[in-house]
Amino acid sequence: MSTSSSVETQQTIKVRALFFAQFREELGERSAIWEVQRGTTPADLLDDLSGRSPRIAGLRGVVRVMVNGEFAEMSVPLEDGDELAFIPPVAGGSGCT
Repeated sequence: MSTSSSVETQQTIKVRALFFAQFREELGERSAIWEVQRGTTPADLLDDLSGRSPRIAGLRGVVRVMVNGEFAEMSVPLEDGDELAFIPPVAGGSGCT
């Protein structure tokens, strides 16, 4: 029995990632669309990005992720059409005097 294209389509999903700060600087883009296997997590995508840049790899333990506008765990399975944003740590501001 051959695999139909509808079954293959059900096995992959498309997600959009938004990049800010160090992510945008390192990757040279504001966003990307990935076609990934169903069950892929933000952690999986961060692993992929970490392989592209040592600077991004260095953020592994401190970066946060938002999925569809809400903070989420790195282990949450993504759904077709999800939009995620990797949020690096923010520093700066000034102390009150």
